Amino acid sequence: AHSPSSTVAQPLPRGRRQTRVKCYSCGSLFSKDTPQCAQFDPGNSQQVVTCNEGEACMLYTWNKSRTQIGAYRECFSTSIFLGHPDYPITPMPTCSLSRTQQDTRSSIRACLCTEDFCNTVQDGLDSKTKTEGSLTGLVGLPSVTCPVLTVTNADFADCNGDYSVTEERVS
Repeated sequence: AHSPSSTVAQPLPRGRRQTRVKCYSCGSLFSKDTPQCAQFDPGNSQQVVTCNEGEACMLYTWNKSRTQIGAYRECFSTSIFLGHPDYPITPMPTCSLSRTQQDTRSSIRACLCTEDFCNTVQDGLDSKTKTEGSLTGLVGLPSVTCPVLTVTNADFADCNGDYSVTEERVS
């Protein structure tokens, strides 16, 4: 059944019409019900989804360790704000990984994109990150060394304090 508004709505101009984009899906930033995805495989049909109207493809990455990059790929509602207010992640046709945090030391990068299967990175990261080292895909990011990490404004999680980095763990 059509709602009254859908029978009188004018279609968007050609090329701007809202379509259901196809995305890679591997892990989830918000849904604990999503199955774990240990390895992204663009050739695996189980890792392909068709998003709902009003959703874009998302790629969300972070440094898990000095040698490993974590990533989530999924559909994401374009009506939900992603990123810091000063660094909003806005939907673009292709994926351009951008920082989401005000803290420049954060390894978190994300993109929202609207072309089919755009939530992958083929030749490196965003241009700022590319200048920090020679990258191939998401492997071999330059490491960051912080002997002491001070956490403030984390009263809600009782995490304030100084932390020292030992090997690849924060203690």
